Amino acid sequence: MYMNKIQAVIEITNEKVRLVAGHVIDNEPVIIYSASKEIKGMVSGNIIVNHDALVTAIKQITYIESPELKMKLKINYATIILPPIGFKVFSSRKTTNVVSSTNIVETLDINNAVNLVKKDVQEQTSSIVDIIPASFTLADSSKYTVPPLGLTSKTIEIFASIHTLPKDIVDSYKKVFEDADIRINAMVVSPYAVSEYISHQKDFPKSYLLIDMGYQMTSFSCIGKGQPYGTQIIKSGIDGLINKVVESFGITKEKAYELINVYGIDKRDISFHPPIASSTDEYGRTTNFTQEHLNTILINYLDDYFDKFLVPMEVLLKSIDNDIKKAKILPLVFTGSLIRIPGVQDIIKQKFSTNQSISFARSNTIGASRENYCACIGGLIINNNKNGSLSSVENKVGLVSRN
Repeated sequence: MYMNKIQAVIEITNEKVRLVAGHVIDNEPVIIYSASKEIKGMVSGNIIVNHDALVTAIKQITYIESPELKMKLKINYATIILPPIGFKVFSSRKTTNVVSSTNIVETLDINNAVNLVKKDVQEQTSSIVDIIPASFTLADSSKYTVPPLGLTSKTIEIFASIHTLPKDIVDSYKKVFEDADIRINAMVVSPYAVSEYISHQKDFPKSYLLIDMGYQMTSFSCIGKGQPYGTQIIKSGIDGLINKVVESFGITKEKAYELINVYGIDKRDISFHPPIASSTDEYGRTTNFTQEHLNTILINYLDDYFDKFLVPMEVLLKSIDNDIKKAKILPLVFTGSLIRIPGVQDIIKQKFSTNQSISFARSNTIGASRENYCACIGGLIINNNKNGSLSSVENKVGLVSRN
């Protein structure tokens, strides 16, 4: 099996590094291999705090040896998913003259147009992650969603979104992949990757508020027609819930994590309440804890956690200046580690569904369904559909035929 037929996507979160390898057929992702590896203590608040250990973890996960799949290979190229810390989105419209004397639009003209857009970002503390063209317009006012290569025009106009992140964040992630001997094909910010995955799922809205409830962070992203318009972040997630259980039960974080994911919230009315955990104090006295105890901790934590959503959601919606703002109530789409905890989706519906439609996005693609691979699968689709983007220009991708 050859790597030039397989695309790899790697995401680093505060909890795990995730990998999917596969390809896209008829715009549908086909996952050949997926894996995850815990990296707790290596990344905190999406900031890399143990560079060397993370490099080792990436090297380990990118060496694939699967007797079951009869596959043995080393991944050397990958699309990487970046966290949305300081994520900003700009719009730009630029026009350039077609270079050829025959006025035939060529790859060079697309590159020139993208580079003009690139110059719009002047902030020295920001790095452009990608440029996503929305349309290309020729001199006769005809519009195309893909580069109009081979057509005739004296000029070409590009209208595109520019995704940026703080330079120090981008540089630190680039460095860790460089030291792990992985060449970066493209960079994608997590909300964009997740929204691309969602756009390929049935019965999801086109415009919505994406709430990604992760390990240490929760991000709120306004998505309009599959494109992110901005993101707000709070430093709160499943890690805080784990700590509450540790504090209340006097058990290890590993045991608390296991209890939360196995038992979750269970409100069934039963007469028998067997212990699900126990702890022993310094005097040798044992205390048993039941499902009811766990329910109380989880529900109280979630009440406080959801109360923190109001401010970032209001700030985000006020900052949006487009048709999305006209919608009085945006649908909510939840994703992330928390929605996998038993009973949490029911609590979310009780909390938010009075005035808003609620959806839950979790990876259900064959080969990558056992945990949250939404961003990785979305990155796979994005990388397959690069049409005149910054990464396709920088990596000298070949011609893209017009529709």
